Amino acid sequence: MPVIEARRLGKIYGDDQDNSTVALNNFNLSVEEKEFVTIVGSSGCGKSTFLLLVAGLEPITSGELLLDGLPVDGPDPNHAIVFQEYFLFPWRTVWENVEFGPEVRGFSRQRTKE
Repeated sequence: MPVIEARRLGKIYGDDQDNSTVALNNFNLSVEEKEFVTIVGSSGCGKSTFLLLVAGLEPITSGELLLDGLPVDGPDPNHAIVFQEYFLFPWRTVWENVEFGPEVRGFSRQRTKE
């Protein structure tokens, strides 16, 4: 079973046809355990978008995305992503961004504050 499997994966940013951007369209990929994969492409081709989808930080628009055979439906404490630049959720406050890691690990608000 593939560790990562994308089937006809699609991601569109924007909410209407006139003001939307297709980041991925009908993207397929299968990565087996212990396989080393590099994603190469020009700027704007969807590399970072795909990684955000795998991390569960963006919802998919179409197709399927599986990690260890399970659908990706949000951040998962068993998987992580390391960004090359600072990355914050703009809809969260600074403190809410700090709380994100413990939140997805199931920590209580009290434990997070401590």
